[in-house]
Amino acid sequence: MKCSSCNIQVDDGELKLIEGDMVCKSCFKAQTDDALVPNMMRKTFKPKLKHVSKKSSRVGRVEYTYFMLITWLLLPVLVQVFLMWFVNNPVANNLLNNDVHRFLVGFTPMQVNSNDGAYGFYYDVFALWFIQIPLSVVFSDGRVKDIGWKPWLAFVLWLPLVNLILCFKKGGDGENSYGIPAPRVSLVARIIVFGAPILIPIILIICALYIHGAI
Repeated sequence: MKCSSCNIQVDDGELKLIEGDMVCKSCFKAQTDDALVPNMMRKTFKPKLKHVSKKSSRVGRVEYTYFMLITWLLLPVLVQVFLMWFVNNPVANNLLNNDVHRFLVGFTPMQVNSNDGAYGFYYDVFALWFIQIPLSVVFSDGRVKDIGWKPWLAFVLWLPLVNLILCFKKGGDGENSYGIPAPRVSLVARIIVFGAPILIPIILIICALYIHGAI
């Protein structure tokens, strides 16, 4: 006798009755599983490929110039201003012992003098060289990759004034052997870079006045 579901000839003893139809054991089991197991549990899920975004190791010239301005012109004096505020804070001052206090107060890359209302200041931009040099090499590495040059050139082109080459040299437009082009920099970074001839002196003057106690 034939199975009503698969039309295969089987012995009468292997047929089972389901809703008026005679089916074989295999079809009976399949229909029983369909009735007992929810559809959601029977779905075969394909593994989803996670989208991995590419992060570029390249640094654009605007981004590079922004970090060089911060690293070489602003970082030492901003650290000095922060330390002055910190040691003069009553809560922080109570937590510092005398040696630490003297060490923090002694960090003075910018020194301000006044004479008859005229201000003058000395500024050591290399005061944090042990931080500035590694940062410069890292960002110079990304910049030379953006241009398409050999990475070892970063160990030469990080030098102040020499790195002006990296500030102005245009990078490649498309993807190169070092990755995709660097993303567009933030609005704040662009404002600081293009407004640097005005903004940097203003920031330095404000810091000098704060250090001198005028503000």
